[in-house]
Amino acid sequence: MKKIWTLLLVAFAALTVVSCEQEPLPGKLVGDVSYQNRGIVGVTVTLTSETETFSTTTIADGFFKFEELPAGDYIVSCNYNGYTPEVYFKYYEKSGNPRLVTVLAGDIHTRNVIIPSTEDIGLGGDDDDED
Repeated sequence: MKKIWTLLLVAFAALTVVSCEQEPLPGKLVGDVSYQNRGIVGVTVTLTSETETFSTTTIADGFFKFEELPAGDYIVSCNYNGYTPEVYFKYYEKSGNPRLVTVLAGDIHTRNVIIPSTEDIGLGGDDDDED
C-alpha cells in the first residue's frame, strides 16, 4: 500500500511540473491615449485577438494598463463618448500595421495610442493645430 501511495505522489508531482512548464507567462501592455499630446481620461481601450477581447478604461493622463494578456497579436480600438474614433499606435513601423501590437509571453510592452481627430467625439480642440 505504501508503494502505491508513493507512486501516486510521484505521478501527481510529475503532472504538476509538466503542467506548470506548459503554461506560458502572461504579457502586459501599458501606454496612454492622447490627442495633440494631451492624455484623455475615460477612453475605453479594447484589444482584440482572433479568440479573445480585453478592455480597460484610461485614467489620469490617458494611462491604460492590461495585465495577464496571453501571448499573441492584438488590434487596438478605442471608444469615447459613444464614438469609435480612428486610432493608431504612435510607433508602429516594426509591424507595418498602425493598430497591431504583438504581446510576447512574460514581457511588458509600452504602446501609446494617438487619436488624430476629435471630430464627433466631444473633445473640442482644433484638428488643424496638431503637433
